[in-house]
Amino acid sequence: MPTQENEINKTEQIQPSQEEDLRKNIAKAQENNEHNSQKLLPFLNAKAEFHQSRIDTLDEKIASRQNKIAKNEAKIEKLSATADKLEDKNRMYKATMSNIPGIKLIIAKNEKKIQQIREEKIPKREAKIDAHKYRISQLTKKRDVISHKMNRVIALNDTIKSFSLGLNKERREIFSEA
Repeated sequence: MPTQENEINKTEQIQPSQEEDLRKNIAKAQENNEHNSQKLLPFLNAKAEFHQSRIDTLDEKIASRQNKIAKNEAKIEKLSATADKLEDKNRMYKATMSNIPGIKLIIAKNEKKIQQIREEKIPKREAKIDAHKYRISQLTKKRDVISHKMNRVIALNDTIKSFSLGLNKERREIFSEA
């Protein structure tokens, strides 16, 4: 009888040790997966950081262009105000002292300044504003493309992480989210 009990004990010991071996093998496989994903994840993280730095640079460029647009709009307003002021002065001079020869020269000079402001300076500023707006649209398109690339890198990163999970249900959920 003692031999039968020993055999039973041996079989009971074999089964738990096999289960432990299986668990160890699964843990090793998961560690290998994690180790492999750790090789990939830093690369993908570095790529995502690179894309984020490019997006930040583009945002800074867009902000500087917007500041330039605001400055040019302020200058246009200032030039318009100057032209309006000169027109008011000319009306006043014409109404009160239009017969004096020196005043006629001042009126002619003011009209020349008004014409220069309205026909040259303001259109130049408006052209600069249009150029800045066009460049902002180009930078925005570029930022959108880079943002899309970064989102793909993040999704790939999440997909790779999902394969490191042992449970199928959780893996499927994370994979589908990625």
